[in-house]
Amino acid sequence: MELRDLQFFCLTAEMEHVSNAAEKLGVAQPFLSKILGQVEADAGVKLFDKTGRRVRLNEFGEIFYEHAKKVLAEVDVLRTEIDFAIKNRQHTITMICNTEGYVSELFVEFQKLNPSYSLRVIHVPREDMQGILNTGDADFAFCCPPLRTRNENIITEEIFHDIGCVMLPKGHPLLNKKSITIEDIKEIPLITHVKGTAMRNSIDPIFEKYGVHPNIICETDDTNMIIHAVKNGAGYSFITYGMLYRYPEAKKYCVDGNIQNKVGHFGISYSKFSENNRNAEHFKEFAKQYFVKMQEFIDNFKLND
Repeated sequence: MELRDLQFFCLTAEMEHVSNAAEKLGVAQPFLSKILGQVEADAGVKLFDKTGRRVRLNEFGEIFYEHAKKVLAEVDVLRTEIDFAIKNRQHTITMICNTEGYVSELFVEFQKLNPSYSLRVIHVPREDMQGILNTGDADFAFCCPPLRTRNENIITEEIFHDIGCVMLPKGHPLLNKKSITIEDIKEIPLITHVKGTAMRNSIDPIFEKYGVHPNIICETDDTNMIIHAVKNGAGYSFITYGMLYRYPEAKKYCVDGNIQNKVGHFGISYSKFSENNRNAEHFKEFAKQYFVKMQEFIDNFKLND
């Protein structure tokens, strides 16, 4: 049995579909089926149950999968250790996230101290994250709210929380208030992040709770664009104290919101099979310390000072 066979087996188990797994692997479906048959022959027992066009691990397959992932993880650790020893190859860290406002700065700070790393940030909806982590296409997921799953192979650690406020155009009369409500702003055009992002995951339920249908005139992933548009009178937006860490000039345009659920919780998720990977562990510890400092800023931040 080759390592390739274990990789093919694990991906098929994770995707629960032979044709889709074959497409992702770039091989013909009959070839993948042949490999899976050889794996089952070597194991001496059937590992999959078929349900229509889908396949699912049976009780023997679950046991085989757990150990196969450990073998592949150990091989990955071996390669990592060699990379560390010879120091002639870049280490790539891939993070998926549903918020732009924190991860880009984190990566900049990490690469300043670790120039040998190649970093990738991919924005994906929260509902796609588990599958991407499962297949090993990303090392970490940074998500608000934290990714919760019944999959025991995915570990989530809540690492910090942030507080939302309202940003208004320069000279807007509501800037004179200490706190505003949804009623105060419901008729003002809204500039916000796109659906599926951390901010929208936080504010959409608030609008629904209050029965408000906001007049959204712009949706974007670019926080800098949102701040520029609001400052110049296009509408209002929701931002957070953490964003003001990056854009302190926007503080004078912000007012506290008397709104329920204005605290957003953030988590970092990863596969338990990557815990012994030195590259991943190195980045994870840096990220956790980075967000400790961010939390200190948020906890001590005073909007009205």
